[in-house]
Amino acid sequence: MHIPRQPQSALTGAWRIIAPVAITAVVALIGEFSSASLQQTIITALVDVVLTVGLYIFVGNSGIVSFGHATFMAIGAYLSGLLTIPVFVKASQFPHLPKLLASTQMSGVPGVLIPAAVAALIALLIAGPIMRLVGLAASIATFAVLLISQVVLVQVGSTTFVGLPLDMTLWSAFGWVAVAVVLAGLFQRSRFGYRLKASRDDEFAARAAGIDVTRERTIAFMLSAFVVGMGGALYGHLEGAFGPDSFYLSASFLMIVMLVTGGINSLAGAVIGSLVVSAIAEGLREIENGLNLGVVRIPARPGVSEVGLGILLVVILKFRPQGIMGGHEMTWPFTRRERQGAEAGHALTIGATQTPETEAAAASPASPADA
Repeated sequence: MHIPRQPQSALTGAWRIIAPVAITAVVALIGEFSSASLQQTIITALVDVVLTVGLYIFVGNSGIVSFGHATFMAIGAYLSGLLTIPVFVKASQFPHLPKLLASTQMSGVPGVLIPAAVAALIALLIAGPIMRLVGLAASIATFAVLLISQVVLVQVGSTTFVGLPLDMTLWSAFGWVAVAVVLAGLFQRSRFGYRLKASRDDEFAARAAGIDVTRERTIAFMLSAFVVGMGGALYGHLEGAFGPDSFYLSASFLMIVMLVTGGINSLAGAVIGSLVVSAIAEGLREIENGLNLGVVRIPARPGVSEVGLGILLVVILKFRPQGIMGGHEMTWPFTRRERQGAEAGHALTIGATQTPETEAAAASPASPADA
């Protein structure tokens, strides 16, 4: 009797990366045929996907909730601005810049990857004491990092940072989403990702098995900072101007809401949660700015976005604590069908080879002597 084989794990793993990328590709395709305002909203949502996937790399695999990743977003945005703003603008806006930065003007990929690499380096420098902490203590330490970075940004650049080229297009945003998702997917399927998830599920057992938990967390923290730094650079080129408040509590809270909504332990959840919350947040911003629906006029209500997202977070935690994806990834479409076929084939094989004697032996209770 032929038993259908299980699908290859490589194919299943590739699908778990391809499926989230395909979803964002569909969203980008919708934006291609939309109005300019809707297209801008979709670009913003794609940038949010990069940020949330970056947060997922550390939080989803380590189990430690980080409140400080907006720091790496700020590093990416500010450094990308210093690298890509035209030289003549730097001369007037930043007269005291080091000569190397003052005379450098980059564009495209280097203007995103270099700030992301610097964010990863900063993450390595601060990971030492933080990654040795456990649970709530580690989360509070990341919040302390956010507070420190905010003070530094206010002291160094309290004014609005302007002049970044507005060169973020729909398909370039999608390209960076694909890069972020591939990095996250490859990491969680690597030996580093498996060891980190083992420490997330049972840290003491992981340490007893010889896993260096601090090292694995540090690697994830650096990769997470790299991707969030990418997202920060994209944010800068999307907005063109920003200040220290752009990378404080609101940004940190929004990333966490997106991740929790989709599912904190799922890469697909990070992508879907980002898109869902981005759509809801855009609707709330419209209400916050006031709506005129003809006979009905809704006046401007400042703070509606924060209140609405807070209510959404409470509802998700109450009725769907595992998020939209329930902590699961998107599975290969034929997995269930092939598994059912394999189980049916296995049952037929057992039935064909079982004799009346073996059936009687299986049905009769064991004797004391056999026991």
